[in-house]
Amino acid sequence: MAFEKIKVSNPIIEMDGDEMTRVFWQSIKDKLIFPFLDLDIKYYDLGILHGEATDDKVTVEAAEATLKYNVAIKCATITPGETRRTYEARLVAIYRHVREDGVEGQPISVSTEQFASHE
Repeated sequence: MAFEKIKVSNPIIEMDGDEMTRVFWQSIKDKLIFPFLDLDIKYYDLGILHGEATDDKVTVEAAEATLKYNVAIKCATITPGETRRTYEARLVAIYRHVREDGVEGQPISVSTEQFASHE
């Protein structure tokens, strides 16, 4: 039974993460998002190496885009706040969190039953 994808009018900010979160997130998009939704994704690579390459400007750009469009999905990232982690990744600087208050966003849970086919 064919169905029409749901059109999402507002762009979604995608903030990609580090290591295995990239793999998991790609699988989620391929299996649970792209088959059902027609949406415009604004992509930002917040991985530790890309952050280093952009002097962490990508994080500020992603935060500004989130404020503009009011919705974002962020994958887990490595925050190089420890000297050891900074040394291991051969980073030249330690970056401060954009939100100094340390407030984290709240996750949205979706039941897989909503994606089950209705025959």
